[in-house]
Amino acid sequence: MSLLAVDNLTVRLADREVVRGLSLRVESGQTLAIIGESGSGKSVSLLALLGLLDASAAAVVSAERADYNGSVALLGQPQARRRLLGTQIGLVSQEPMSALNPFQTIGAQISEHYRGPLPARQRAADLLEEVGIRAASSRLDDYPHQFSGGMRQRVLIAMALVNDPQLLICDEPTTALDVTVQAQLLALLKRLASDRKLAVILVSHDLAVVAAAADHVVVMRHGEQVDGGPPAQLFRQPGHPYTAQLLAALPQPRSGHPPAAGRALIAAEQLQVMRGSGRQRKLVVDRASLTVGRGEIVGLVGESGSGKSTLGRALLGLLPTSAGSLQFDGQPLLAGQLTGAQRAALQLVFQDPLASLNPRQTVAATLAEPIRLHGGWRAAALAAQVAALADQVELPTALLTRLPSQLSGGQRQRVAIGRALACRPQFLVADEAVSALDLSIQAEILQLLQRLVSDHQLALLFISHDLAVVRSIADRVAVMEAGRIVEQNSAEQLWQAPQHPYTKRLLAATLSI
Repeated sequence: MSLLAVDNLTVRLADREVVRGLSLRVESGQTLAIIGESGSGKSVSLLALLGLLDASAAAVVSAERADYNGSVALLGQPQARRRLLGTQIGLVSQEPMSALNPFQTIGAQISEHYRGPLPARQRAADLLEEVGIRAASSRLDDYPHQFSGGMRQRVLIAMALVNDPQLLICDEPTTALDVTVQAQLLALLKRLASDRKLAVILVSHDLAVVAAAADHVVVMRHGEQVDGGPPAQLFRQPGHPYTAQLLAALPQPRSGHPPAAGRALIAAEQLQVMRGSGRQRKLVVDRASLTVGRGEIVGLVGESGSGKSTLGRALLGLLPTSAGSLQFDGQPLLAGQLTGAQRAALQLVFQDPLASLNPRQTVAATLAEPIRLHGGWRAAALAAQVAALADQVELPTALLTRLPSQLSGGQRQRVAIGRALACRPQFLVADEAVSALDLSIQAEILQLLQRLVSDHQLALLFISHDLAVVRSIADRVAVMEAGRIVEQNSAEQLWQAPQHPYTKRLLAATLSI
């Protein structure tokens, strides 16, 4: 018998039908994956079943059947459903830093909802050990910021398991995680499903993750279920054009030989960067040497905490260096002493465009601001420049009057790239710029970046934890471990014949279909 059985689920938000006719089945010990692009209805469907939709959304939820364990009608018994949450049903959200209380210790947060016979602190330590956090007893009094991203995700899983649930719902649990941490978490979920006979529902847009973890897949588009089946069969012979479209958007290795890079625009030699102060001061980038030429895309990969983002900001002159040399276009580049021309020529594209864009500025105002600051254009000429910039990043002019909250993730990322290009930069750092995007949107942004580099002879440093994405866009790749660049080579040479043990470990952990 299915632990969760849903037939013909329909969800209306205000006057719009966002999910229609969805049917799901998941049994104990099995993992069901739900895939599709943002807005397809994946998360909304599960939140509707659990009664967790925002009350202000005026949701109307109906189904022919929505049973848990054959005894609780999820839509007809709200009090019984509430009793299931946190006891029989555990929920793991996508962003642990948003889900965890920054003012409360990890041990207290895990213990808070425990209803079992063991001492709560012992139960918390046991669960942290089970999800792979070493010396768990000594970490109970630590706060969320003292854990890495992967460890915080493990803490969320431990919290969801505290009352021995039968069903675990994981909403994009591996997004933005390193390949090694991602592989560890997937192995953990598979082990928990097997050992505890857990039923797992995995919501994801990452097809490689789904292929590695799921027993059955449901494909959603525009609120409807359009395809489904075992992943091996579904991805080999998709039954719907949309599934085939998702598979076609998977990153592919660049064909042909990388173009010869122009002379080095950015040149770092034995660069060192220190962070913190006093006893907390530590070496984050250790003797890193790297060049990026005009018209060249250099990928920078490594796990969280390896120093990738710190190095990227140092190369832009945003962080002071403690040793080594850094040159831009043959001239010394010193943090805090950048000229106006250098500030315009060195630009950064952030990972989260919604967080980096001013929520009260329209797209037009966002694109106009750097042009006005660095170019001094008059009003009429400024409007023409903004329109040309929108066209350059393939952003419809109809969106120029909208706010960031009114745009899709891909549209917001185009605005962020457009803002970075507004000053006609020469060197661009893209820091995890596509990590949270759907496959098809990710492919569009990668193509856009490649075209911009080619058309304008930009030098691009592409920072990412996704090795498949880096292989699809980079001419050359540098690998960072613990602050050091341990290997550099052309993308294909690096994949075909990695030299350093750390590089081999990263490649071995990379998932593929």
